[in-house]
Amino acid sequence: MQLMCFRQVLVFGWTLAATAAMAAVPPAPKLPADAYFLMDATTGQVLVDHNGDLALPPASLTKIMTSYV
Repeated sequence: MQLMCFRQVLVFGWTLAATAAMAAVPPAPKLPADAYFLMDATTGQVLVDHNGDLALPPASLTKIMTSYV
């Protein structure tokens, strides 16, 4: 009886932890941009991608000079 109660509490705890972890991740924001791409610098994991493969010209002089150098 104690073992079954322990298992039920354990399963409930795992379910509660998984639900809390899913709620901690916010949805992707709605941005008025044609394309955006956000990647974690340490892991390389893509966090958000919207038309990330779309070829667009640089949007500022700083970016143009960076690509030139």
